[in-house]
Amino acid sequence: MLIKKDVLCVIILPWVVFHLSLLLPIISPEYEHVNFEYSLFFFVLFFIFYAFFIFGLQVKSKKAICLEVDSVVKIFLFILIIALVSRVLDRFLIRAPSNYFSISSYRVSREAGSNIFSILSVILFPVAIFLYNKIRTVPGKMLSAVNVFFFFSISFFLFDVVLSGSRGTALVVFVSLFFDKINKKNIIFFGSAFVVVSGVFFIFRFQSLTEVESISKTLLYLSSVGYSDFVPASDFFMSMMQESDFRLLYFSVVQITQYIAHGFFEFAYVYNTQPIVQFDPSRLIPQLSKISSFNSYLERENLYYTLMGTLYISFGAFSIFASAIIGLGLGFLYKRSVLISKNAKGVVFLSVFMAPFVNGVGGYDIHFFLLAIYIVSVVRLKNKYVQ
Repeated sequence: MLIKKDVLCVIILPWVVFHLSLLLPIISPEYEHVNFEYSLFFFVLFFIFYAFFIFGLQVKSKKAICLEVDSVVKIFLFILIIALVSRVLDRFLIRAPSNYFSISSYRVSREAGSNIFSILSVILFPVAIFLYNKIRTVPGKMLSAVNVFFFFSISFFLFDVVLSGSRGTALVVFVSLFFDKINKKNIIFFGSAFVVVSGVFFIFRFQSLTEVESISKTLLYLSSVGYSDFVPASDFFMSMMQESDFRLLYFSVVQITQYIAHGFFEFAYVYNTQPIVQFDPSRLIPQLSKISSFNSYLERENLYYTLMGTLYISFGAFSIFASAIIGLGLGFLYKRSVLISKNAKGVVFLSVFMAPFVNGVGGYDIHFFLLAIYIVSVVRLKNKYVQ
C-alpha cells in the first residue's frame, strides 16, 4: 500500500510543529501530570487514529449522482440564497445583538439559543462554498453576476463569523476558499500572517469581552493566565514583553505556541486527576449539548483539548474505538474531497492537522464543512466539457 506525500505530510507535520513549540524558550511547559501511562495511552490513540485514517483512504466510494452543470449552478444559487436569507433573519431579526461590532453582544445573543434559520445557515453555507468550488473548475464562463453574489454572501458570512469571536471557524472558511493559493513559495508568508492576525484577533476578542482598554496590560495578563496554566510564558519571554516595543508581535508568537502545546498537557491533567466514566458525545460536537442529558463534570470546563482528549472526555474507555471510527471517516473524506477541489482537501487536511492540538472534528463548526464535503462529493458534473 503506497502512501502519498500529502498524506505523510498531514500525519508527520503537526508533530514536528508540536515538538518545535515545546523547544522554544518562550514557554515553560509543566510536566507534572505527563507520566508513562498517560503518554502511552495518548500515542496509542493517535496510532489507531492514523492507522484507520490510512485505511479509510482505501474505502471504495459509491457511485456518484450525475447532474448537468446548469442544474448544479441552479441548485447552488438556491442553496446560497436560502443560507444568506436565513443568516440575515437570524442575525438582524431573531437574535440581533445590541451592538453589531461587539463580540460580547454576539455572545449574549447566541445564548438565547438556536433556531431553524441559524441551523439552516450554518449547514447550507459550507455546502454552497464547496458547490462553488466544484462548478468553478469546469471550463467555460461562470456568470459574473453569480461570482459577485457568491463573494458578497461569503463576505457577509465571514464577517459575521469574525464578529462572533470564532478564530477557528474563520480559519476553516479561509481554507475552504483559498487553500489552493498556498504553495511552497508563499507558505511562510501565509503562516506568519496567520500567527500575527490570530494574536491580534485574540487581543481584540479579549478586550471586547472584558472591556480592558490597555493593550500592555492585556498582553501581560493573557501571557500568564487561564488556558496557559500548563504552558506559561517563560521568564525570558516576560522580560522581552516588558522591555520591547514589539510586544504585539511577541505575544502573537507565544500565544500560538501555547495554543499548539496546551491541549497535550490539559489532557494529561484530566487523565490523571479526573477519570471520565460517562458517555457524553456532546463534548465532541458542542451542538449535541442541546439534546444531550449527560453532564460529565470537568474542573477546567471551558478549556480546549487535543482531539484525543476530547474523545476521552466524550467516550471514556471507548475513546479507542472512537479514534478508529473518526480516523476511518476522515480518511474516507480525504479521498472524497479530491473530487471537489484542493480547497475541500485542505479542510480535511486542517481537521487531521489540528487533531494533536485541539478538537479537529467537532470544534469551531468544522463538522458542518466535513458534512458538506461528503454531500458535494457525491455529485458528478456532466456536460460537453466533462467526461
